[in-house]
Amino acid sequence: MVAIDAFTNAVIFYNTMLRSQVYEQKMAAGDTDAAAAIRRMSPVAWQHVNLFSAFDFSDEAFVMDMEALVTTNADMTPVHYRLPSGYSGRA
Repeated sequence: MVAIDAFTNAVIFYNTMLRSQVYEQKMAAGDTDAAAAIRRMSPVAWQHVNLFSAFDFSDEAFVMDMEALVTTNADMTPVHYRLPSGYSGRA
């Protein structure tokens, strides 16, 4: 269970970091609709995680290029932020 918890925490951390930076870019650009949609997104999503791959955990230092990831995600069209009609984000 510890491995699952660590994996879950890593995915949530990654998603939160990426989402926060894209949110800041959208706010700076004045795109409040996209920023509002990002605020309602859950950081628990894992559809983008490849669970069936080979992973290299060698001793080599790896530095993730978050700036490149943010740029890639910030260029998404508004359709990616579209929510179901009538969705308020509240239970």
